[in-house]
Amino acid sequence: MPTSSHDGRCHLRSAVSGQLAVPRTTTNYGDRSFAVSGPAAWNSLPAALRLHMSVFRRRLKTFLMT
Repeated sequence: MPTSSHDGRCHLRSAVSGQLAVPRTTTNYGDRSFAVSGPAAWNSLPAALRLHMSVFRRRLKTFLMT
């Protein structure tokens, strides 16, 4: 889930940068779940890729096909 408010009034810096909320966990097992590792991996990508989804898709396709 993107980090922004539900009512649309608050504009968070993380929502503008395209980052996702990483849920907190209390176990190592939870840290390895897709719900945690997916957003963490997305947030670790360069901002240029996260902000332009069309560029991300194109480069991901190129990466996967090579």
